[in-house]
Amino acid sequence: IIWAGAICLAAAWLTYVWIVGLSSMSLFILGAITGLIFSPIFPLSFGYFNQRLNVIPMLLGLLLCGTALGAMTSNKIAGLVMDHDPNHFPTLLAIWILMATLLYIGSHLVYFCHRRPSADTGRECVNEEEKGVMMEITNKENK
Repeated sequence: IIWAGAICLAAAWLTYVWIVGLSSMSLFILGAITGLIFSPIFPLSFGYFNQRLNVIPMLLGLLLCGTALGAMTSNKIAGLVMDHDPNHFPTLLAIWILMATLLYIGSHLVYFCHRRPSADTGRECVNEEEKGVMMEITNKENK
């Protein structure tokens, strides 16, 4: 839902900047919606990794370093492009949304190709706590 909303948001930004023209109200509304769409993506990525993988401190550190490196790189690129023409902000936003969506779809494809199904249910148990909860549920269902 978030990725579909982000693609619609990118289309709205492109439409308002290149076709309709920005007013202070449209800039305020689009900026607020941009924050509402992008604010949950980073925490949800932690939840996604925690659900799909056994999270260790090294993986968490790599995720944070990758996020920081991506943020610094995108800020540098955005600064260079916006110095050339400020109207290219929605173009950059659309490109980054499409890249993030493609990476998200790619990660799901890799997960679906390499997952190991659990014998109890169709869902894979990730950590010991989850295995214990699944065992309790199956024991209650069997009684």
